[in-house]
Amino acid sequence: MAQLRSVRTVTQMQGPARLMHRTGSLLPLFVIALAGFGALLLHLSGGQFGWSDGWVITAAVTLVVVEATGALVLGPRGKRLGMLIATSESDEISPDLQRARLDPVSWPCSHAGTGAVIGIVFLMTTKPAGAIAPLVTGVASALGAATALPFIRQPAGDPSPGQPGQDHRPVPPEAAHSVRQPAGRS
Repeated sequence: MAQLRSVRTVTQMQGPARLMHRTGSLLPLFVIALAGFGALLLHLSGGQFGWSDGWVITAAVTLVVVEATGALVLGPRGKRLGMLIATSESDEISPDLQRARLDPVSWPCSHAGTGAVIGIVFLMTTKPAGAIAPLVTGVASALGAATALPFIRQPAGDPSPGQPGQDHRPVPPEAAHSVRQPAGRS
């Protein structure tokens, strides 16, 4: 997804979009594998740990939340972005496409999911007791979401298509002197 943010043309977006489309369907398999390994480790613990332990319940609930977020939030938004890329009539990034690639919901949800999975791995290795387990996944998710903030901002030096009423084409040097300033400004 990060490559989609930095490109300047629709043609440059097509490769990363195809990769996202192909790998997106693999994510549920990774979650199933993670859950399977967790169940195997519980079994191998010889009863020392069980499904009723707080860290296990937290990990299972967190996995369900991550998957639900993927299916209900990221999936539809990713499909819309892919559709906008595939149906673009020009190589210039349209305002709708620009808004979709800087989506202020997709980026934090995606990064929060990654943080949550890192939190689950931490739970599996440290096995904290009590209310610490949900706190771990909550903090990991929040930190993950926070890492998305730079991705929802306009890339530096990138013209900002999609701002209503603004023309972002470069002004030729010979025309720059003829640009009028609003009244009261010099």
